[in-house]
Amino acid sequence: MDRKRITAFLLSVLLLTGCAANKEESEQEAPVKSEAAVSVQSENKAKETKLVLAVGRDFVDTLPYQLKDEASLAVLPLMYESLVTVDETYHWQPELAAEIQQDGLEYTIILRDAVFSDGSEVRASDVVNSMNYARSVGSPWAEELAIVADCVTLTADKVQIVLTEAHQDFENLLTFPIIEEKNDGTWLGSGQYVLNNENAASPCLEVNPNAETIPSVEQIQLNVLPNTETLYDTLRIGSISALFDDLSSGEAMKLSERSSAVEIGHLLFLGVNNEEGLMADAALRRTVSGIIDRQLLTDRVYASRATAASTPFHPKYYRLEQEEKSALNTEAAVKQLADTGLIKDAEGYFGSEEQSVLRLLYNSENVYRLQTAEMIAQQLEGISLKLELVGLPYADYMAALQEGEFDLYLGELAIDESMDISRLIEAGAGYGYGCLPENSVQQVYTSYQQGAASLSLFLSVYQQNMPAIPLLYRQGLVICEEYVKADILSNPAEAFAEIA
Repeated sequence: MDRKRITAFLLSVLLLTGCAANKEESEQEAPVKSEAAVSVQSENKAKETKLVLAVGRDFVDTLPYQLKDEASLAVLPLMYESLVTVDETYHWQPELAAEIQQDGLEYTIILRDAVFSDGSEVRASDVVNSMNYARSVGSPWAEELAIVADCVTLTADKVQIVLTEAHQDFENLLTFPIIEEKNDGTWLGSGQYVLNNENAASPCLEVNPNAETIPSVEQIQLNVLPNTETLYDTLRIGSISALFDDLSSGEAMKLSERSSAVEIGHLLFLGVNNEEGLMADAALRRTVSGIIDRQLLTDRVYASRATAASTPFHPKYYRLEQEEKSALNTEAAVKQLADTGLIKDAEGYFGSEEQSVLRLLYNSENVYRLQTAEMIAQQLEGISLKLELVGLPYADYMAALQEGEFDLYLGELAIDESMDISRLIEAGAGYGYGCLPENSVQQVYTSYQQGAASLSLFLSVYQQNMPAIPLLYRQGLVICEEYVKADILSNPAEAFAEIA
């Protein structure tokens, strides 16, 4: 929409452009076509005029806050607007919220003039109702919004939200759908499209007559799948024309269709055992971090579908100042290892009298993890650090982490749109395995969230202690058939944010 500042990833999704072909044909004497040829041509034309997206079997009859499958959640932004969207620098942009005012733990949201698809006004009471749904148990937004203590209407166009604790960029979390709940048990949104489910076997999205900006695609067909694990197969056989893939497996790499990257906020990192063993030495953690070639991992393992990260924040995060690269050459790294007091064993590897091999855990069920582990082992081999790669099925991998049976481990953590990394550094929370309880990094981070410490101060403490070694931010993909022609705009965590 014109009012959105979206630096998006453009992907062509569907719009019939047969005009040029028809014009060219009309300027010549058209050959006589057989009935079979006309039939095939009609089928192809029909195929090219449809955008078909997959949704889960509960999509039509379920409130958006109760949906679980990725396919359905990706479609929601086309039907429902949120208070804000988040741009590629992880800064909020107004959508239904015209203005957000902050006073300590209190946020006042002033709504712009907007209407739902039935023409009724978007009111503060709709926002409060939607917030309550988004905070409810089982909602995809519940965990992020757990810091909300209260949400009430002030006036018809003003909402007040009160937090339990200070949280930097809380505004970025206001991306849940805003709905109007009708007396008949149905609900509406104010997005570009409205659901038409009169034909239960073939539901579709049609243009919202009250949409502020009319999209180029008049109708989006929905293919209701009983099991969204078959997404790739449905794209291959032409049952859908586009899908979103979070690249958690290698399946998408087998597809030859066109694709466009989507930021999903997934941080891949090298976790470390801060409590015992060689990696308990912060100097060694800094050396390991400095020698890893993150760009090489990004290019070779993830086929450039990721962004190298030397801090726990996304490199495009607007609060992050331009950082100096601190990569080490082999000679400097070896000197640092020697300065830590490590000695070489008979095979020429650095270690101590008690330990000469670092145990690196990874999830063997993920092909990317294996490739990343192998590449890290090669790089550390270059500075005479020996790694034992231990690949375990996910359940065993998690058990080993909880028991502390590692020196290093490959982990991945979904960082929300507010760039909250607390689960990475807090012992016993999220993926903070190996972190020390009440560590100095956590304490300074709490001060940063409260506004008492700067981000640069926190990063200096983080880099000095290196409780976990950031590697890269993984991306997802919007994948579509070659014939699709319209533009899909994406935001971080919103694959199908808008059809242009």
